[in-house]
Amino acid sequence: MSDVSDLFERRVYRKSRSENSMNTYSRSLRRFLDYVGLSAEDLAEKVKSGTFNVVESLNRWLDDLNTRDTAPRTQQVYFHAVKKFVEVTVPESQVNWKLVELPKTWSVEEDRPPTKQELKDILNHGNLKDRALILLAVSSGVREGTLAGLEIGDIDLDAYEDVAVIKVRPEAAKQRVGYVAFATPEAKNALKQYLELRKRRKGEKQTSLFNCKTDAIRARWLRLLRKADKAQKKRKFHQLHFHTLRKYFRTNLELAGVSTSFRERLLGHKGEYLDEAYFKPQMQALLNEYRKAIPNLTIIEPLAEYEEIRKRQLLDTARLMGFGEEKLRRLEEVLSRAKTTDEAIEEFKKLSENPTDPQQRNNNIKIVKGEKELLSHIENGWTLVKELNHNKYLISS
Repeated sequence: MSDVSDLFERRVYRKSRSENSMNTYSRSLRRFLDYVGLSAEDLAEKVKSGTFNVVESLNRWLDDLNTRDTAPRTQQVYFHAVKKFVEVTVPESQVNWKLVELPKTWSVEEDRPPTKQELKDILNHGNLKDRALILLAVSSGVREGTLAGLEIGDIDLDAYEDVAVIKVRPEAAKQRVGYVAFATPEAKNALKQYLELRKRRKGEKQTSLFNCKTDAIRARWLRLLRKADKAQKKRKFHQLHFHTLRKYFRTNLELAGVSTSFRERLLGHKGEYLDEAYFKPQMQALLNEYRKAIPNLTIIEPLAEYEEIRKRQLLDTARLMGFGEEKLRRLEEVLSRAKTTDEAIEEFKKLSENPTDPQQRNNNIKIVKGEKELLSHIENGWTLVKELNHNKYLISS
């Protein structure tokens, strides 16, 4: 590799922290170099000496690409790769990039989240690794690039009785900020089975969770789509491409009533690395919100066993909060006759409207404004009751 090409790739990677971006820009630059018949060194030298009109050449190239129906977004990527190369290798150049006429872009993807039945059909055609991979993606919302970067040590299967914890390291996250995600009991079981199978293989020394790059993950998904007869396309794109699993996750968080602030954190949009050094109340609040969506995010397994776990957890939480014996007895009665834990919670709220328990009468309710104030109260033992409008939150102690 030439010095200027090496410099170009290093600068692209330093900016994006993504090998995929670096490789895409390198391929795009090579296409332009092939079109103008120059090497990278020659292009840099000619632009520097003023003997090569890069704007005119780009416009001719884009015209040629347009006649061959190259997608507008692809043309824009090609343009930005050439622009980046010139700016990096000839920083003193005075190129008026506004004279390059770029095509307008529009969304050509007509995708949608898969239905639960479609996911069942797709999973029926997968092996153990496929099931672990897809159930983890569905229940955590983690991107394919992040999945490819996960290590076995990033998965904690023992922290909680029901869910698995995924610690997304900054280098594996798209925005290069680490965060915590969760996986449903169903996905956790699939991961346990998959990892147990790997342990039985002689000579298995890989630390990568799935030992798959991003392209390989997409290829596995496409293979399952074809087997399940779900590989329909709209224009050039599959309706159910891998990223729609993240859309399924986001949609079902919303349907389950997970508050906007916590949805953003679970999607990794507000990266905050929640480890042992971080405040545990914040981690618990995030998990409590996630648990609301577990029934929606469970694809195949029956929920009866999970409901029993939730009921036990609710009683344990009530004890930790200092509920009196009378209140605990009433809660147990409600749990025993309710079909689901959510139904029990709603019934218990109604029973608690006129409390007889002195400890319950001492509970405080207040409204706080802003996430900073919310998290400060959560760290001090308060519980989020409901997210209100205008960045306000109803909390109780």
